[in-house]
Amino acid sequence: MPESIIYNELLPVYETSDPQIFERQGLKMERTADGKIRVFQPPGERNALGQIRFNFPNKFLVYQHDTPEKNYFNHDKRAYSHGCQRVQDPLKYAEVLLSYASPKANYTAEGIKRMLGGEEKQLDFVNQIPVHLMYQTAFVDEAGKLQFRDDIYGLDTKLISILKGSERQVADVAIERPADPNFKPSAEDGNRLRSAARGGVPSPFALFEQLFR
Repeated sequence: MPESIIYNELLPVYETSDPQIFERQGLKMERTADGKIRVFQPPGERNALGQIRFNFPNKFLVYQHDTPEKNYFNHDKRAYSHGCQRVQDPLKYAEVLLSYASPKANYTAEGIKRMLGGEEKQLDFVNQIPVHLMYQTAFVDEAGKLQFRDDIYGLDTKLISILKGSERQVADVAIERPADPNFKPSAEDGNRLRSAARGGVPSPFALFEQLFR
């Protein structure tokens, strides 16, 4: 369990009102050699991460995982966790991932299910799969319809503030550049410029063609 949850949420409750909170939630608590408190939950069907966890490198201790709370997938809004992502069909998901990550092992959903038990088992990928997490509050669905979602992390407000703030004006300021002392227009360049000034070009776009061709 991440230290932020242990120290900010569980320990205050443990110390002030509910000394049985760890036991009730099936959590084990121990102190590490460096004096820190480690909290973990043994494998099993009631584990908060379900029976399968999908690890990927990140500094926030965020995972994709199974869940014992299958009813959450019936809700339109499912932002109940601390940032981890629940997987609705983890066995099928694991089968698909492993077909790319370890294709020679021939893992199947049924085979992975038979591996589940009271002990942790780790399956390392042979081929690494890049992970990209995207946060979108507006998108176009497969039918071409614009969809909106709640900005649960408040990131849109911060972005709009930046776009409308004074920092934006920096990009709108023209940059003065000194004239090139080595530039000398040719006679042909001079004739084109004089012709453009007299209206000898049919359109404003043709002016640029005259000047830069």
